[in-house]
Amino acid sequence: MNKIKVLLVDDHLMFLEGLQSLFANENNIEVVGTASNVGMALTILKDKQTDIIITDLSMPDVDGSSLIDTVKSKYPYIHTLVLSMHNEANVISKIVKQEVNGYLLKNAEKEELLTAVSTIVNGENYFSKEVKDIISESTFSRKYNPMPELSKREKEVLHLIGDEYTTKEIADKLFISQNTVETHRKNMFSKLSVKNVAGLIRIAIKNNLLES
Repeated sequence: MNKIKVLLVDDHLMFLEGLQSLFANENNIEVVGTASNVGMALTILKDKQTDIIITDLSMPDVDGSSLIDTVKSKYPYIHTLVLSMHNEANVISKIVKQEVNGYLLKNAEKEELLTAVSTIVNGENYFSKEVKDIISESTFSRKYNPMPELSKREKEVLHLIGDEYTTKEIADKLFISQNTVETHRKNMFSKLSVKNVAGLIRIAIKNNLLES
C-alpha cells in the first residue's frame, strides 16, 4: 500500500517535532519534509512528491494562506489541511473561501488528526466540529444580525480613522468641515452600536471593514 506523503509546515520547531513523532508511528504515512516558513515549504514541494500539506497560518515570512493559494495554483493535486490556534470566524471563513480541504485547531486529538488526513486524501474535506460550529455561528450571526450598511463617505472617514488621522486631517483630506467629520463619526457609532473610536476600530477589524 502506498504511503500518504505529508509535508509539515509550522514556525514552531517543537510543534513540528511533535507532529513528526506522531506520524513516525503510522505505517501508512511518510513525512517527506518539514518547513518553518512558506519559502522552505515551496522549495521542498519542487523536489518531493506530496499528497497533503499540513500548515499553520502564522509564519515569519508570509502567512499560511499565501501558501494555500500557491499550492492550489501550482499543485492542484496536493491537498491542504490547516492546523492552527486561530479560532476567529473571520480567519476561518477566509481560509474556507480559499477552498482548503480541512481545518483543525491545534488542540485536536491525535486520532482526529489522523482521521482528517485519511479523509482528505480520500477525496473528502474535513473540518473539526469546533471549526464547523464557529463557521455556522458566524453565518447565522451575519444572516440574522447583518452589519449595518455604511455610506461611501462614512467608509472613507472610517479608513482614515483607522490610519490614525485626526479630525482636522480627515476634514482637510476629504475637503469637508470638522463638524461634518464628527457627524459621520457619531453616525457610525450609532449604526455599529459602539461608544468610542476604540470600539469603532474593534468592530471594523472584526468585520473586515478596513480591508474594503
